[in-house]
Amino acid sequence: MEASHMAVLLQELTVGIQVYTYLRVSSIPLSPGAIFDHKDRAIPECYNLQVLDWLLTLRMEVSLIWQAPWTVMKGLYLVNRYMPFIDVTVAVFFLFSDALSEEMCGRLYLSIYSMYCFGIALASLIFTLRTWVAWGKHPYIGVSLTIFYISTWIVILVPLILYLKALTFEASKVPRLLGCIKHGPSMLFSISFSAAVVLNADRVRSPA
Repeated sequence: MEASHMAVLLQELTVGIQVYTYLRVSSIPLSPGAIFDHKDRAIPECYNLQVLDWLLTLRMEVSLIWQAPWTVMKGLYLVNRYMPFIDVTVAVFFLFSDALSEEMCGRLYLSIYSMYCFGIALASLIFTLRTWVAWGKHPYIGVSLTIFYISTWIVILVPLILYLKALTFEASKVPRLLGCIKHGPSMLFSISFSAAVVLNADRVRSPA
C-alpha cells in the first residue's frame, strides 16, 4: 500500500474515532454518579481517546522518533509512550471482569499501580533530564534535580506501599455493575498522590 493511501486511511480512521468518541461521551451526563452508572461507556471511551491521541501524532512519531538513531532517550520515550496501552487494558479487565476472586483483585490492583508508578516515574525522569539539558547540563543543576527527584519519589512510594499493604478486597456481589471492592486508609493514598502532583508541577525553568 502506498504511503499516500495509508495517510488517507489513517486520517479517515482518526476522524471516525474522534466523532464516535465525541458522540458517545457527550451522551453521558456530567456528574460523578452518572459517570459511574455509565462506566461501560465512559471507561472504554477513555481508551478510544488514548488511541485517538496516538493516531494524531503517529506521523510525527514515525518521522521524528522511529527513524532517529537509537539512544537512551528514544528508548525511554517509546516505553513511556506505549506502556499506557498495557495499563488501561489491565485496568479495564480489573473493572469489568465478573469472575475475580479476592486474591486476584489484590494482584491486579497491585499490578495496575505498579505500572502506573513506573510510567509516572519514567515520564518524570524524561522531564527532569530535559530540564537538566535546558540548563546546559550544569553539574549543580544535575545534582539538585537528582536530589529532588529521589526525595520526591521516596515521599510518593513510602505511603503508597503502606497503603497497598493495608488494602483488603472483597468480591463484588453485583459483579456486572461493580468490580472488586477495596477497603483501605485513603489518607496514605492522598499523601502519595499529592507528592506525585508536586513532582510533575514543580519544574525548574530554563534561564532562556
